Amino acid sequence: EGTVISDAVNLSSRLEGLTKMYGAGVIVSDHTLQNLKKNYHYRILDRVKVKGKSKPVEIFEIMDGLSGEALEKKLSTKADFEQALVYYFEGYFDKALELFKKILVINPRDKAAELYVERCETFLTEGAPIEWDGVMTLKTK
Repeated sequence: EGTVISDAVNLSSRLEGLTKMYGAGVIVSDHTLQNLKKNYHYRILDRVKVKGKSKPVEIFEIMDGLSGEALEKKLSTKADFEQALVYYFEGYFDKALELFKKILVINPRDKAAELYVERCETFLTEGAPIEWDGVMTLKTK
């Protein structure tokens, strides 16, 4: 039981550390999202392998703490963001880049979209990792 608790605490700590990178106030794992008792506004952010974990975790941004305008902008671009992620995960970086840039026209403060623009541009110029699976391995805590 102690191992299960410490594993959950470790993952929570890692996810909290990702909030700055994605510009999100609250990030939760897919497991946590499925077990929430209340409905929240959320969007998928990424598939990551965090330090200390061997399996990838889907992570989600909980958007309910945002101001009215910021929430509205993220909700209005949610469908494009999720479609861009589908393209990204499948390795269609040109299509993903186009949608992420479209999102930034509507919401220039969307740090997650900025992050994906940078990643897509890098993969388009330098190529994606050889065995691309869409999962980012994060080395930092």
